[in-house]
Amino acid sequence: MAAEVPGLMTAQLLFLPDGRTMLPVSPAAFTVAQGPRKELEKYVGAIVVSVSGVARTIVSIRASGPWGQSAVRRLLSRLTSAWSISVELSAARALPLGELKSLVTRGLAGEPNDSDSLLGPLGDREAVLARVLEAQESSAVFEAIGLPPIEDCLDVL
Repeated sequence: MAAEVPGLMTAQLLFLPDGRTMLPVSPAAFTVAQGPRKELEKYVGAIVVSVSGVARTIVSIRASGPWGQSAVRRLLSRLTSAWSISVELSAARALPLGELKSLVTRGLAGEPNDSDSLLGPLGDREAVLARVLEAQESSAVFEAIGLPPIEDCLDVL
């Protein structure tokens, strides 16, 4: 199922297979990538989670050619290594709240606590972690970490 991502019009969390990297992503990120094609492999096995707690795993990802419709845009894409991508995702599954909390806790441990973070300044990391652990539903976990608006999320892989 290519590029069908849970919570299609909302920001989501992408957990890389390294277990330490958590990225806020927009649905656009599942259609375009920038960088060497070999770098796409690091996303295979990543878990994509929507605010509602629906999770899918990236099964495969491949570059299908330069990104863009016009010849000029496609030429520029070749020069900047921007690729149209096709992402195959596993079937949707409800992610248990405990598993989401565990993923977020590990992701927070690897997240820089400054303005360079894709999540922005997290403030008091201990307070954020406490709110994550106290959450009674997945949307409260997302609220605890302060997921940025969709326009501020990663929009390319």
